Order: sequence, then structure tokens, then C-alpha cells
Amino acid sequence: ILSTQVIQRMEENQWSSIGITSAGLDEGKTTTAINLGISIAREIEYTVLLVDVNLREPEIHKYFGFQTHVGLSDYLQGDIDLADILIKPAEVDHLVILPGGTPVLNSTELLGSPKMSSLIEEVQKRYPKRIVICDLPPVLKTADALSIMPNIDCALLVVEDDVTKESELKEAIELMSSTNIIGTVLNKSKY
Repeated sequence: ILSTQVIQRMEENQWSSIGITSAGLDEGKTTTAINLGISIAREIEYTVLLVDVNLREPEIHKYFGFQTHVGLSDYLQGDIDLADILIKPAEVDHLVILPGGTPVLNSTELLGSPKMSSLIEEVQKRYPKRIVICDLPPVLKTADALSIMPNIDCALLVVEDDVTKESELKEAIELMSSTNIIGTVLNKSKY
């Protein structure tokens, strides 16, 4: 249901990139980003680029069970060809992963850089039916998510049931006020 709603909203607005974030840690944003990516990739007409934008603690590669030594952080800091760091998991057709790479502390500057902006623009335009899903860090923990959001068309906010405080959710939404928030996902619900 979530992937259908996301696709509909994105098609209505001619958007091709979405950031998945949360207010705080461990609320399920990475799992949501991965599951959304797999679900959309199973649609016949779409391809998905799943980007691990959590450069301080990249995790997507762990969920897919592969080791990575280079990724987005290395691309942004060096002279690496993008094609050399993309990973195509065998178990999911139409899905490509751009891992986070070597953990870095200056991630806010890297994500707000012109090179990052150019990368997002390039991967959005390369294939007409590609959706770029960015697994972003939590909004209230670092400025990383906010630094990249001007380059992303829209965002989805993951909220953990009985954990995310209303004040945290309001603060996150306020910080994301210049972003097209297409909705929230209630995660880990007990009902």
C-alpha cells in the first residue's frame, strides 16, 4: 500500500527522488527505505536506486549481507567512477544500491556539496522511470538530512509507535518545512 501511495504522489508531481528519514534514531527509516525500494523495484516499469546517505553510520549494505569498502562518501571525496561503486543485488531485479562507503565525520559538508547536488541530478535524469530513494540520517541528530533535502523532490517521515514524542515530530516537521513531506509511516505499531 505504501509503495502505491508513494508512486501515485510522485507521479502526480513528476518527482523522481524521495528521502526517508525520522526524527530520532532506530525508528525504522532504513528498513522502510529498503522495503519501499524493493516493493517499487518489483513494479514492471520502474527501476530503483537506493542510496545510503547516512555517511556517519552507513548500514544498507549490512541488510543485504555484503561488504563494502567504497561508496558515496568515497565518491564525494575522491575521483571514483560512480559505476564502480554501484551494487546490483542478485535477489531483486531493477534495484541498484549506492552504499554509504567509508564512515566520515564531515558528512554535512559532503552532502551539501555541489558534487552531491550534481550526483542527485544526474541519477534522477539518467533513466526516465527511475526512482531514487535516499536513506537519510535522523533529522534531529545531525544537519545531514537537511543539507541534502534541497536536492531531493520529497520526503517521507518514519515515526515509531509509542517512542517518537509529539514534540520531536513537530520539531522535525518544522525543520523540514521547505521540503515536500508526502506523509508519515507509523512503524513498529503494536495494533
